[in-house]
Amino acid sequence: MRMERKIAGGVACVMAAAMMLAGCGGPTGTGSNGASGGSASPVAKPLDLSKLETSVASTPVDNQRQDMMSFTNGTNVTIVAVSLNYRQKSDVTDDQRQAAFADLRQAVTMIEDSDYEELKTEPLKCTSNLIVKPGATSENGECTIGGWKAIGDFTPLMEPDTMSVAYLKGTNTIGKATYDFVNKKTTLDKAESKANQWGDDKLTKTLPKPESTIIGGSVSDTSVGYSVYGTTHDQFAAYVEQCKQKGFTADGEGDNYASMKGSNGSDLSVHYFPDDEKMTINLHTAD
Repeated sequence: MRMERKIAGGVACVMAAAMMLAGCGGPTGTGSNGASGGSASPVAKPLDLSKLETSVASTPVDNQRQDMMSFTNGTNVTIVAVSLNYRQKSDVTDDQRQAAFADLRQAVTMIEDSDYEELKTEPLKCTSNLIVKPGATSENGECTIGGWKAIGDFTPLMEPDTMSVAYLKGTNTIGKATYDFVNKKTTLDKAESKANQWGDDKLTKTLPKPESTIIGGSVSDTSVGYSVYGTTHDQFAAYVEQCKQKGFTADGEGDNYASMKGSNGSDLSVHYFPDDEKMTINLHTAD
């Protein structure tokens, strides 16, 4: 099996996704994990991230075991994204590292020996970009170590350090908070982001607007791009049909994608990512 390297974005990447700084967002509707972005959860009392119960375990994925994260949202807010950051225990031995990294070393043969020695000192990072309402559970959040999928089981080497969370704050605002596992303290970030960033430009107006709580993206004179988290496959399929009703003609379709042409020659692509419960919308003007 060809192993694909995925750069671990940590806090910056996850929060960019959650706060739509890189064209990400999420709609209304309930995903396969029971999560929903249908209504915001205003902060009625102090946010306590100790009530967000996380778990990381070695799980069979694509015929191999790798660390995956699950969590139950015991807070009073809707969670938009989670980045769980571990650190290696101070008493970990070289023999323990050698054993824990053996499966990853065997699966990814492209790692140079010098890089492998450095990799064995890296922490574990686990992320989720699913929208999870209070009381709901999210599963199969991907874990990485040094930018690689965490193939094997690294939990015996690790202890939790910090957790960064993006959450719905009010009806159209995303807030951020960090939990310090050492001091058992939740710290709220002053930075906020608009949850629904659907544009009002000429190009965007040619598209049907998804019925979503959270929409994020980017707009230029010649293209627009949006990402919608929390989307089901049925919602993706319905959106493709709405595009056709708006005058777009199918140019190619599959289970999780659709390419279409606008009446003015524009190119539209809509993709669905089931693992992330995410739909992306990209529209470019004619050359």
